[in-house]
Formats: sequence, structure tokens, C-alpha cells
Amino acid sequence: GLIGLVAWIPQVFEVWYHKRHQGVSLPTLFSIITAMTMWTAYGFLLNAPAMVISNGVTLLFILSVAIGIIRLRWLERYTLEPKEDPLLQHRITSLFTLL
Repeated sequence: GLIGLVAWIPQVFEVWYHKRHQGVSLPTLFSIITAMTMWTAYGFLLNAPAMVISNGVTLLFILSVAIGIIRLRWLERYTLEPKEDPLLQHRITSLFTLL
């Protein structure tokens, strides 16, 4: 359980500190979240605290990665700052040179 938890720490750091999310598949993350939720529930059914704690904490790490990725992609898409488009700049410059 500890190895699975530690394995997600670099990903959390990459998303929340460096603000990088490229190459991460949300459907894959959601399938892992589903699996971790099921393992945590199974741990509750077995009354196995180690299983519940390790899978529950890992689930929180994975959820934080998913939330961070959704947040970054939303900000990228709906940012208030205009994104520079070189092709658009070229068209505007060409339009003004014609006038």
C-alpha cells in the first residue's frame, strides 16, 4: 500500500506545483479512482484498517491529481487573458496593409 501511495507523489507535485498536465488521460485516472474506491470499500467490508487507510490515502492523492488536471485544463480553455495566435496576428497585419 505504501508503494502505491508514494508512486503518486511525483504526479501530484507535477500537476499542482509545476502546473503541467499534458499527456495525462482523465479516463484512465477515473478508472483508477473507481478501482481505488472499490478497494477502499472492500477494506471496510473486511474490517481491514491497513487496506482502508492505504487505499483511501492513495485515492485522495489520485483525486487531487484529477482535480488539478481538470482545473488547469479549464483555466487554459476559459482564461480571461487573450492567447496570442501568430496566424491571427498575420491576418490582422495583412488586412491593415491592404487598407
